[in-house]
Amino acid sequence: MKKEEEEKLRKTKKEEERKKKTEKKKKEEEERQRNTKKEERRKNKKKKEEEGRRRRGRIIRRNHKKY
Repeated sequence: MKKEEEEKLRKTKKEEERKKKTEKKKKEEEERQRNTKKEERRKNKKKKEEEGRRRRGRIIRRNHKKY
């Protein structure tokens, strides 16, 4: 009786640990995806700004900015 109960407890603990690990992995993956999306948005925004300045005849260089 005791052995069976102990075994059941062990199994439940292992299952809970697995669930926690999977949840943690899912959260980390979601966080990574959010960060990548933010980075892409920032890059796209910079590109659009540079294109807009070029269209208006404003030259952009790293060392020399002409407005």
